[in-house]
Amino acid sequence: MNLNVIRNGTIMKLFILFTLFSLPSFAGEICEDTSTSFEMPAEIVAVMDAVALQWWSVSPTQYNQAACKTYEVPEYDWWLENQDFGQRRDREVKGYRFNDQPEELINAFKDIVKNMPERRSSCTTVLCAVDEIWGPQVGRKILYVRARHGFNTSELAFPDSRRLSSSELDDILITLGDLPPEMKGIGRGGNQRMTLANPGIFSASGNREASADSTIIFFEPWRNSRDRFGRQYALFHEFGHNVSEIRGDLDGSPAWRALTSCRVSNYGNTNNREDFTESFVMYRFNGRGLQQKCPEKYAFLKQHAYQGREYLDESQCF
Repeated sequence: MNLNVIRNGTIMKLFILFTLFSLPSFAGEICEDTSTSFEMPAEIVAVMDAVALQWWSVSPTQYNQAACKTYEVPEYDWWLENQDFGQRRDREVKGYRFNDQPEELINAFKDIVKNMPERRSSCTTVLCAVDEIWGPQVGRKILYVRARHGFNTSELAFPDSRRLSSSELDDILITLGDLPPEMKGIGRGGNQRMTLANPGIFSASGNREASADSTIIFFEPWRNSRDRFGRQYALFHEFGHNVSEIRGDLDGSPAWRALTSCRVSNYGNTNNREDFTESFVMYRFNGRGLQQKCPEKYAFLKQHAYQGREYLDESQCF
């Protein structure tokens, strides 16, 4: 996904204006200290919404005020400690000797440490092991995303990957929370990659401005995004590609191609695949807008991608 919306001098000036007004919040974000509070002037919010809609299908305001929006990181600790995983085992993985641990968590641990060298430890539980390797602020989130959602965010599992920060994992968890329950396990094969590429690695297309791709790999522009909206939007967009594939390549179907004359964003104008994912995002975060602008697309996504679930108002939250 190309997140570059700074497409001419006028927009660049608006972006610089936004940057100057929002430096305090940026400082908090970069340091992973979200305690910094800064209320952006309404005029600047309006400008940034207009800039976003030069390229994307929804603006930051539409995204953040959408019905049923997730704002908080889920209780991953509670889930890991209280979920009924069923079968329990004793097993050794990478030098860790686990005693009476849920088999599901052991298998998840095995996946997230695939390329880690053997080590010696006194830990006998999976939670102790991830705390020791990553620290609880990162390790438990990595384990939760793999066990709960089927995505592997560990830099120890795939080549050319680096560690995601705690706040970046929070963005991933929040974005996963915006998926409907029917899509909670969309990680293909239960162990789909979702990692941050090493510096100097770009998308297969060679586009150095691409933030992420559908595999799912994040690139430097994703990490360098100045706001959480950019990171979360990029990930939800990539979920659209995954859902299309899982549901039988919806974006290439004759039925979808017949609807592409009604476009939802400039990025969607790129090709049928991007048009589908931009529409997928708009359905979730500005459903009424999509319903009014492209009603046939809305109906298609409702039936084939979202399986009947809608997000038009708070009464439809799950």
